[in-house]
Amino acid sequence: MIPIFPNTVIKYILNLSIDIERDIYNLTFIVSKLTLICKEWNEKIIPTLKTSLDINFDRTLDKKIQLKRCTNILARYNIYFKINLDSDTEIQPTFIERVESFLVYNSNIPMISNIDRLYPNLKEIIVNLSNKKAQFPILENIKYHLNCTSPNVPLIDSEESIEFIFGQNNFYKISVCWVKLEFNPPLQISTQLTVLKLSNCHINSDLLCQILEKSQNLQQIELTHLINESFDKALEVSIQFFHFRRLVCEDGVFSLLDIWSDKSNLKEININDRLPIDKYIKEMVSLDNLIVEYSIQPTLNFLEESIQLNVPHLTHLTIQTILTNSNVLLQNHYITTLSFEKLGFNSLIAIAKLNHPTITTLEIGEFQLDGNLEDLQLHIQNNYTIKQLLIYSFVNWNFRPGVSKNDIPLTFITEILRVNRTLVSLVLIISSINEPNCKEFDQVLSNNNVLKNLFVSRYSKLDLNLLPICNKYNINFNPNLHDLRFQKLIK
Repeated sequence: MIPIFPNTVIKYILNLSIDIERDIYNLTFIVSKLTLICKEWNEKIIPTLKTSLDINFDRTLDKKIQLKRCTNILARYNIYFKINLDSDTEIQPTFIERVESFLVYNSNIPMISNIDRLYPNLKEIIVNLSNKKAQFPILENIKYHLNCTSPNVPLIDSEESIEFIFGQNNFYKISVCWVKLEFNPPLQISTQLTVLKLSNCHINSDLLCQILEKSQNLQQIELTHLINESFDKALEVSIQFFHFRRLVCEDGVFSLLDIWSDKSNLKEININDRLPIDKYIKEMVSLDNLIVEYSIQPTLNFLEESIQLNVPHLTHLTIQTILTNSNVLLQNHYITTLSFEKLGFNSLIAIAKLNHPTITTLEIGEFQLDGNLEDLQLHIQNNYTIKQLLIYSFVNWNFRPGVSKNDIPLTFITEILRVNRTLVSLVLIISSINEPNCKEFDQVLSNNNVLKNLFVSRYSKLDLNLLPICNKYNINFNPNLHDLRFQKLIK
């Protein structure tokens, strides 16, 4: 007998299918295929679908005919989406209200003057600038993002150019890449500027200090591979988010934190493991997230020394390098969230065995599953402190001979939840189930009243079997991972 699923279940699964697409053509292809299934779907299900991602319109002119067909299909079935529009792309009137982001090039800047009347829901204008001769009108409720990239052309070649980039009171975000900033004119910095990104630039030290000090509302700066002469003054800034990789000065690699007078407002630091900041952490009384990236020549003791400082306000540690000794975590009694870009099999087992009293969230971007699956299952089962285990992907599968490298069974999760009574949220991607496994999974969930969020797949076949079971026990099944992560961070 073929099972009959309610429309709510079908809608949920179909939304998952379209919510991974940012390309207008792929999205249309999926929708067009769905419309061929049955009349009831076309009337009751498909018009209720929506994608939470912004859709990018291709600016290739030979796709105009195809684009018209796409917009006709999506309009007919009222599929909801937001649009990132390019100034070189035409769009049908049907979708004008969907445009929330607009990318404009230097040659098309004059059209900005009327853009708020053309697109009533526009929120952001991204300007890709190739020269400095442009004027930007102030538009109510619309933010400007200025993007200056010039690897071959001297875009910023005078004091007037620098005044134009940093002196206009329009830009909330400025990104400058591959340019020389050699002049230092007196500046009236934009009061709107909240995000500044400088990458692969040669920059005058006094100019950098002036920009940072005069940007009163600056909240986030990202400095990557900058080259300049040495600093000889104290830096007065009050930003909250600092993404810092490499700054090359006359005396070698240098950290702006050496001249940073007041570090009390910093909430997040992103820095590579070659630039130790452990001697500054106690001054950063608002710091709650330290992100440590990998470098070719790391300072090996920096990460461990930062952990051993046991600073009360530092509760979130993100590691994008190697933690050689997980036992050092026991010397810290304040970290609650531990995030890894990559983590090895033995390292996860070692962390699980710690049963660390304060670490309640463990997040892993890429897990190297190169050990015995039953060993991993056992140590997750017996951990009684981690409430949120979020493992987004697996690599290096060779845990059992004769088993498909992509096969992690539902029984793995079932056996963990049979014993573990601490996990509230679990993200573990599986790829195989069968009917007996589902029945056992159902039975285990009936005796587990702790689990609230479960993400196990992006495949409709698995969803059809597991969604009704999770619904029965009020478990949020395959939640939006961004929302789940956000909830985790604010708890």
